[in-house]
Amino acid sequence: MSNCIIREYENKDVEKLKALWLENFEDEENFVNSFFSMLKDTGTGLVAEIDGTIAGAAYVLCGQELILPSCGENGHAPVCGYIYAVAVNKNYRHNGIGGALVKAAAEKAREREAEIITILPAEESLYGWYEKLIGVKCALYRKKQIIDSAPLELYMPLSSTEYMLWRESMLKDRPHLHLSDFSLELERIMCVENGGGFYAAGCGIAAAYKDGEKGIIRELICADESQRRIVAASIGTALGVEKVELYSPAESGELYIAADRDIIPADTVWNLSFD
Repeated sequence: MSNCIIREYENKDVEKLKALWLENFEDEENFVNSFFSMLKDTGTGLVAEIDGTIAGAAYVLCGQELILPSCGENGHAPVCGYIYAVAVNKNYRHNGIGGALVKAAAEKAREREAEIITILPAEESLYGWYEKLIGVKCALYRKKQIIDSAPLELYMPLSSTEYMLWRESMLKDRPHLHLSDFSLELERIMCVENGGGFYAAGCGIAAAYKDGEKGIIRELICADESQRRIVAASIGTALGVEKVELYSPAESGELYIAADRDIIPADTVWNLSFD
């Protein structure tokens, strides 16, 4: 629309942006409040404004780095700019506003020194749309397993700081996404608001939450990969559910992260995305 202005968000926009978010997504209000309280530390937001009305919004998270074994202790870790929560007011849809926001978000990420633009499309049909729009295409896949819960291992909740320390130690020799403290805390809050959290169990750590009667394990990292199912079963018990869905990196399967460069190895441990 010719009268649409896209600009960076301001404090005066926040309450209206929260309302737009809650109208478009199923997130808990506490998570949305936490997101906006941390936004300046994790990235920024873009607003589509028409005649003084907020017609849409998109967010850029830049507190993430791609850690590659080839980087070494003093090597360069590419910054990833993650485009998140693109939403358009229902009264302004089908006017190209969403596409304009995505393009502006990608450009804003590059301004903030992001070398890789990433996004997790909400539907498989959107991967092609994003590829035409900003050149991203599926770079990572994941697979899902259904596992019965069982009280096989002791488990305990972890803070985001504790989880980060365990995670970085266990993944030091594997390509993986490193999140900033603020981004990881948002992930923890998202899990907690949905009846879960960060856990240590047996030889592994996990980020998990409940979705109705089932559990969702977004990430599970084990010192002994042969113990994945045992640890996942324990997390199901921690969540108080009978079955859990476990998501793991895979060479093929469900389309996952889309990116604009071919430097993300297929075995990269990503998992902790906002979706």
